[in-house]
Amino acid sequence: MKWLKKRKRTERNRKGKGTVRLANNKLLQLQANSKQR
Repeated sequence: MKWLKKRKRTERNRKGKGTVRLANNKLLQLQANSKQR
């Protein structure tokens, strides 16, 4: 869950610019986790 802290910091720095890409990364990580289980 390290990416949670990093995501909050980046969202504060650039409002709205990197949010979509971060959301995509989150989805990809969730899918990877579900595949491992």
